[in-house]
Amino acid sequence: KGMWSEAIVCYQQALQLKPDFAGAEYNLGNTCRECGRLSQAVACYQRALCLKPDFSEAHDNLGVALYYQGRLDEALVWFTKKVEKDPTNYNGYLNLAYCYLGLNQQDKALESFKKSLELKPDNKDVRHRLAYIYIDNIKDYVHAKEQYEQILKLDSADCDAKGFLGFS
Repeated sequence: KGMWSEAIVCYQQALQLKPDFAGAEYNLGNTCRECGRLSQAVACYQRALCLKPDFSEAHDNLGVALYYQGRLDEALVWFTKKVEKDPTNYNGYLNLAYCYLGLNQQDKALESFKKSLELKPDNKDVRHRLAYIYIDNIKDYVHAKEQYEQILKLDSADCDAKGFLGFS
């Protein structure tokens, strides 16, 4: 905890010397978020974006902080901006997907998970999430099985995939 407090002081000092330093605002936001100071993190990311509107990482992290605050509609706006600015970033689509899940928009969540997977096909966690959605929400066991088969190609010891497919 002491190191985070010191980092906050350092970023605040940097901003006193150079108030238009978007990187310091962004890093201060990251540090505040790590300390659980989500409102402060949101304010820092917003200031960073005022200083540098095309700051892609700040779009994403502002969305994350808003998501953790339960402000899903607002988070969705920033995650959407992230993927618009950086359409090859799989994590942006992953954040969108989780946001859509939280908003109970299964179809859009599924679409975003698939897009994330297109960009990073070796992501086991996304494949697990997709399989879960196929089983639990859509009752599409064929597509769930495909995801579990792909997981086993990535990790032959994956217990969840083996369990679904009937291996011991």
